Amino acid sequence: LTYTQQRIFHFDAADSAAALSENDVICTINLPLVGTIAQIENFFPNASSVLKQFVADFFLEQFAPISIYTQLYTCHHATELVWNYTDPLVQLLYSNIVLKFLHKTLPQPYIQIQLNNSVNDTQHSIIYTGSDDIERIGQYIQWDGVTRLGIWPLEDANYINGTEGLFFHPYVTEDEVLQVFLQDTVRSFDITYVGRVDHLGLNALRFELPNTTFESAFTRSENAKWSSWCPDGLIYLGATQDPVVPIFGSKPHFMDGDPSLRWNIVGIDPDPGVNRSHYDTRVDVEPTTGVSIQVQNILQLNIQLNRTSLFPQMKNLIQETTYFPIMYISEHAELTEDFKSFLEDHVLREIQTAYIIEWFAVALFSLMALVFFVISLVSCVWFVQLRKLQDNETTPVVPSTIQN
Repeated sequence: LTYTQQRIFHFDAADSAAALSENDVICTINLPLVGTIAQIENFFPNASSVLKQFVADFFLEQFAPISIYTQLYTCHHATELVWNYTDPLVQLLYSNIVLKFLHKTLPQPYIQIQLNNSVNDTQHSIIYTGSDDIERIGQYIQWDGVTRLGIWPLEDANYINGTEGLFFHPYVTEDEVLQVFLQDTVRSFDITYVGRVDHLGLNALRFELPNTTFESAFTRSENAKWSSWCPDGLIYLGATQDPVVPIFGSKPHFMDGDPSLRWNIVGIDPDPGVNRSHYDTRVDVEPTTGVSIQVQNILQLNIQLNRTSLFPQMKNLIQETTYFPIMYISEHAELTEDFKSFLEDHVLREIQTAYIIEWFAVALFSLMALVFFVISLVSCVWFVQLRKLQDNETTPVVPSTIQN
């Protein structure tokens, strides 16, 4: 099955704080500046400090005419920050002749944090229909024209494993580990069973991202394939950006992360009164159909700031490395009464009917096999008894004597 999913976003005033709008101005870290500094530092990783300072001074000279846009903090409308925006620094980086010569220019004249924004639909996808193997229904064959990603350091990390997360194979069980491929993070995740829940009277199995997903590669070596060389509580997402920017994902407020992540960040503290499940990415699956009846995809985006003497904007940071929160994104899909009725009337009932017919056929076959076995056993016993009677009739009672 080949498809492109249309996604439409709009501002929901009802779920927003009073007097707020999508045009409110938010001041945060200057993402183009931090990304540019990271690129410059990584371009000559083994160069001498003198050469690095020379390169840094060259770019500072390039920045001089637009110095007002190269401060550590910048302000943008909420909609721009969430989706995309441009400014003089981004335009300079996009058109700079030196960067073009080095093949380091930006791919577009704006900055975009998310892979997919309000202008774009999801990437072109090809998935299994399950017609030849129902266990593979919904699993990716190809995404965005590729069968492997090619952005992660190890081969098995580049496989596109799992489904989109909206549905899985029928008859999902508690002991399974399901796989989902999340387009906005361009990687696959395992989700594990944590318990049963009820939605509008429908029973579902809840699967969540395990905490091991957010463990550092220093703690869990398996996460090295995702380049998660960072404190516990983060996942590396820089590879999803072009050019690579030191972006990291986490749970909101660095929930379950290393305490050092919250040092010197005012206002970052998980609310002890909030159910922790509000901070977890989870999927509630109706087990008979494999359909997800409630989905929560929640992720905080953070940018890595490294203290360096090469650039005045970064030399006075308190910590050697700080992971500065930019925003967190929460996407929800919930079961409605209409969809519940559709599932019960047109899907579950048919599956249950087919299930009953299947088991009736199995029971009938088993009964016929049992009857055949009993008849065969009785026939064998009757045959043995008959042979014994025949042997008794042909055997003389008194042995004959031989007369001379």
